[in-house]
Amino acid sequence: MVSRSKPYSLSPDLIHFVAPDDGYLDFLVALNREAFEGSRFQMTVKELSARNTGFIDKHPKVFMLIRNPSTEMEQAGDGYRFVGYTCVLPLNEVGADRYLNGLLRDREVRASLLCGPREPCNHILLFSIALGSQYSRKPSGVILFPFLLRCAEYHIQTIAQFHDDSGRITVWAHSEFRTLQKLLEKRGFTRDPQRHSADGLGLYSRKLEVTTTSKR
Repeated sequence: MVSRSKPYSLSPDLIHFVAPDDGYLDFLVALNREAFEGSRFQMTVKELSARNTGFIDKHPKVFMLIRNPSTEMEQAGDGYRFVGYTCVLPLNEVGADRYLNGLLRDREVRASLLCGPREPCNHILLFSIALGSQYSRKPSGVILFPFLLRCAEYHIQTIAQFHDDSGRITVWAHSEFRTLQKLLEKRGFTRDPQRHSADGLGLYSRKLEVTTTSKR
């Protein structure tokens, strides 16, 4: 049985930012498709591959794979090296306006609505966060998902450091699952009663203090 006595620690060797030519794009697409199969966010492998490649071409840090923090769980997870992924998008002015005003479904977000590195950005979107099914459907998912959310916070900081000049930036997120909504609330996100996504989900926001000492 997996121990739940303490949360897993995040370390740099547990994360991998996906690049178009590093051999992990197909694995990411498979995780992406699996996570949202049967939901309102479902897309085909071809659609996901094209969209994800476009995202990465626009910004090299938007997808982060998370390595297994537990040797014990890795042995129980059929040899999968990664337990899940996060996707964090820096929205440009047009992207933020359309998305935050409910005019753009998640399936419709494309690279043209993102900021490239060092371009001005006021809004970051926690676009996707998911565990692989071999972990989410087991008891280990109970402790892995909060760990994945801590990884997402690291990911958000990484993206923010490419863009912010004032020390503060607004982060947005949504979820159809109450479990994730509660986790977001515990981490300082609040529901914005005036905003809903085009997919009909309430949007949560948080002002982020960027902790970098130098811009990338």
